[in-house]
Amino acid sequence: MHCGHPRSAHGTGSQRDRAHRGRRRGEQLDRRGPAANGTVDALAEGDEEIIAASGSLLLQLEIPQSGVAAAAAAGKRHGVRVVLTPAPAVPLPEDLLRDVDLLVPNEHEAAVLTGQEDPERALSALLELVPEVVITLGSRGCVYGHRDGVRHEVPAFPVQAVDTTAAGDTFVGVLSTALGEGADVPEALRRAAAGSALSVQRTGATSAMPGREEINRFLANR
Repeated sequence: MHCGHPRSAHGTGSQRDRAHRGRRRGEQLDRRGPAANGTVDALAEGDEEIIAASGSLLLQLEIPQSGVAAAAAAGKRHGVRVVLTPAPAVPLPEDLLRDVDLLVPNEHEAAVLTGQEDPERALSALLELVPEVVITLGSRGCVYGHRDGVRHEVPAFPVQAVDTTAAGDTFVGVLSTALGEGADVPEALRRAAAGSALSVQRTGATSAMPGREEINRFLANR
């Protein structure tokens, strides 16, 4: 769980074993164990205050759903934008989805959740469940939709990918932070695309994630 806007940050770790041997350049291969994440099944003391003081709340499904639902409900109570990446892709209960403002699946996760292989059809199906959706499409960029009919398509920046391990997490992290700081959707999506483009040009997970100033420099040249 990550509370966006620079006022606070809180999270837990997962055990990750990345295997490089035998993969082709630019491909991702991840093995994960639940480790500490498996124990986060509810809010701990002080978590609600941290969430309430944040501009956005970013959640994934690598902790028990009860923990995700508790955090999302806290975000909703305090008027904090709740962003959920449905990874790994599993059926999502209605009581969780009603507290989600923005759902950010990749193309595969969107297909798993909706049964629709076409991103536009998947987008429409997901907008019946939550108010806003971004589907990431790898090198093809992303598509955004809002229930009021607004649509945006943002292309990926053309770069030479070395390792895509951090691409998705970087994208949604930058997106959530930008929205929490008041950026409009097109600008937040552009910043997220820039962050993702920078991350795939080097190896690693968190070590590949760019900072704010690096993203600013990247965009200033484009």
